[in-house]
Amino acid sequence: MKDNKKKLICLGVFLALLLFFREPYSVLEQLVLFPRNPCGSGCVRAPRLDASHTGRDFWETTLETIPKEESQSLEFFFRSAIAFDSFGYCLFGAKPLSVLVYCESPPNGDYPLPSFDSRFCPFHPFNKKIKKGWEVWEKNHHKFHLENYALIKCKNFVDNNFSAVVLINKKAVLQTIDTNLNDFKSILGEHVTAKWLLEEILNSKDVFGGVLKNHQGLIGTLLGYGRNNAWTFQLREEAQQAKKDPIRIVHSAAAQKRWQALNKRLKLFTHGQRFNSLFMNLPGFVADLDSVETQILKRKYEQDYQNILHRYKEGEFLEITLRQLISK
Repeated sequence: MKDNKKKLICLGVFLALLLFFREPYSVLEQLVLFPRNPCGSGCVRAPRLDASHTGRDFWETTLETIPKEESQSLEFFFRSAIAFDSFGYCLFGAKPLSVLVYCESPPNGDYPLPSFDSRFCPFHPFNKKIKKGWEVWEKNHHKFHLENYALIKCKNFVDNNFSAVVLINKKAVLQTIDTNLNDFKSILGEHVTAKWLLEEILNSKDVFGGVLKNHQGLIGTLLGYGRNNAWTFQLREEAQQAKKDPIRIVHSAAAQKRWQALNKRLKLFTHGQRFNSLFMNLPGFVADLDSVETQILKRKYEQDYQNILHRYKEGEFLEITLRQLISK
């Protein structure tokens, strides 16, 4: 009897893991539609924040004015952003930018339609829920006074009918640009200052192409991947383009060797899925894992990871997220 019980338990765990790895988005959807108290029945709810513009309770004056269906859409949007797009590290840490993308409409002829089981397919329920969540945010964003953060919608990294939602940690962006100002000047011009570039990012509909000139070194730096990692990635992209040159065969061969060397240096920063109530992992990018820069980044993101999990044990997910967005 005991052996049968153990087998059933093992089977249940196996099926749960299989569901998670095959359909993590469906699992996330269930958590949003049927939320659980993240810290058990004995959880003490986080203190409520007074809305500075009215002096009344933040929850009563703001969140409770949003219909339940719209609140669920907002929660799904932010849960997805934190689980799969590293928004938590931007919101509670020092990651300058984080980006979420979703499909607005079927791609044009240059880009094939994603498979129907992909969350990036415009007809996939997950993609539609993300789009709906952003629409709810746009409808209600005037209720939230953001000082240290901004949420903007702009063109995706490539022109493929996808939209990018960018979370901006203003203080982290200013500090990162100041630290690497010569890099930004070398690509964008000597007139660049941190404040000027932040304003350009905040007001642009094409942040990655129009403002940052599609330069992976600058983009990766602002995404918190590390300056050297980002520029190594840019060099690999340049070598990738050069080796395709059908005319300059000798140059193309040299570029192939350069690309292979750079590609060998860049490895995934994080592996596998971590198990936690937020479905959150470390930020995903490629890096030189042996470099001092990457080791420092790893320690910092590990600390942020623990801090984010702790913060969300303090109360309701949506309230904690929005309170942080409007924090001073």
